[in-house]
Amino acid sequence: MSHHSRTSNAGPSRAHTLGPRRPSPERNAAPNPYTTLPPLTTEYVTLYIKLQRRRQCFRIVEVPTNYTFALLHTLLRFLFGLSDKRHYFEVVDHVIFHKQIRGQIHNSGRWSKFHQERQAEFIEFYPDMCGDSPVMRVSPAGTREGAPGYEKEWNWNMLDPDVVLKTSSEVTLGEIWNVDESENICAHTDCPRDCENEEIAIKYENTKGSDHSFFISLNRDDPFKSYKEPANLPVIIEAKGSCFSEKGRDWRIEPEPHKKKVDRALKQPDAFAKYCEGKLHTFCTADKLEVIDDEEFKRREVAKRKEKEDRRERWQKKLGTTLVPVEDGRYSSSLDESGEEMSDEGF
Repeated sequence: MSHHSRTSNAGPSRAHTLGPRRPSPERNAAPNPYTTLPPLTTEYVTLYIKLQRRRQCFRIVEVPTNYTFALLHTLLRFLFGLSDKRHYFEVVDHVIFHKQIRGQIHNSGRWSKFHQERQAEFIEFYPDMCGDSPVMRVSPAGTREGAPGYEKEWNWNMLDPDVVLKTSSEVTLGEIWNVDESENICAHTDCPRDCENEEIAIKYENTKGSDHSFFISLNRDDPFKSYKEPANLPVIIEAKGSCFSEKGRDWRIEPEPHKKKVDRALKQPDAFAKYCEGKLHTFCTADKLEVIDDEEFKRREVAKRKEKEDRRERWQKKLGTTLVPVEDGRYSSSLDESGEEMSDEGF
């Protein structure tokens, strides 16, 4: 993976996102939907974002209602120090929350039309039982313009035909929740019964698993805000805990998510704008959520490359041969006749 800085309209470098490449100017000249802030607005919605299956690891954030799911994905990465791994969103209704764990979805989903027609008596007899179909599946678009993303190409055809299918840049938060509940997502998707805003939530599923996936719902204290001065940046009200580090948790040294500290710089008013510009970086480390500027990030990248080269030299001296770099930061030796790739982590 390349670690050089990339200054273009495509947003932060790949070293910053640590994930799949964003559309470059050669592929798509349009602004990057993942890093381009929307027009100014006075309408905000307060979200409660909770790490799945973990207590007391959450963010309470006021977010402009014109944020797309693409920008919501970037916001989640900023708030929890995540890399840009494969992901998708599911908008669900008929949500029943856990009674003792705030923001934890206990059950959710609607009955598909197929089940509504063929199991009408069963559904009527168990009115509080949820179905298993989301309202909407929102997935990233393909890397190249016009190409389907992984989720769209492989998984969309496995969903119920009633599920609304969208890409991340096509849907905004204002289309999911609305002050006028007759205009929320359920009012436009043939909901068996019109759900209230509090019965609607978003599931963010990351390929790293539930330790890096989230439940997103309305904050219970007056979630809709209107300000006199228009803006387009989120406001972090409260932040507690952080995820497990993505390199793999070492249970001997890494505490539970709710015990991790959060860098105060995360709450700076312009922090998210700098993050989108690639001037600020957040990392989920073994003991806290860390926020660093671009200068510190580059210094660490140089130190990381030097450490890697030093390990490579030690290997070469020990093996008495030349190590050839291969994929994923591993090396192959000419002494290894089987062609097996060896890790550069040292002996």
